[in-house]
Amino acid sequence: MKMDSYISDSKWNNSFIGRFCWVYKGRGLLEFTENALIYSGKKLKIHIDKDEITQINLGRYHRTAKPITLNFIEIKYVDNNSQEQCLFFTPTAPSRNPWFTSVWKTNKYVKKRLEEITEWSNS
Repeated sequence: MKMDSYISDSKWNNSFIGRFCWVYKGRGLLEFTENALIYSGKKLKIHIDKDEITQINLGRYHRTAKPITLNFIEIKYVDNNSQEQCLFFTPTAPSRNPWFTSVWKTNKYVKKRLEEITEWSNS
């Protein structure tokens, strides 16, 4: 399963820029293989083994940056140093410009992808 996705994290989301201006840290391709989650962006590459993932939830960006509630998929995992990390993914619908897609359509798409990702993590 592959999808275009924006990425953020709790540190970025709680910074001044993330909280009041721009909620995304970057944009790239989010892929779920049989055993891993792989994110590939211009400046950021992330590989998380499936068994390192501890939680998958639906979250919401701060209303100060996104007055109309925008959802994300929150993935918590344990890194190589046994520290819990948290990433936020906002998938974008294929062949749609995310700038012109309504928040409610994006939220619907995020929820659909959350169901697929939860199913993937339980398999």
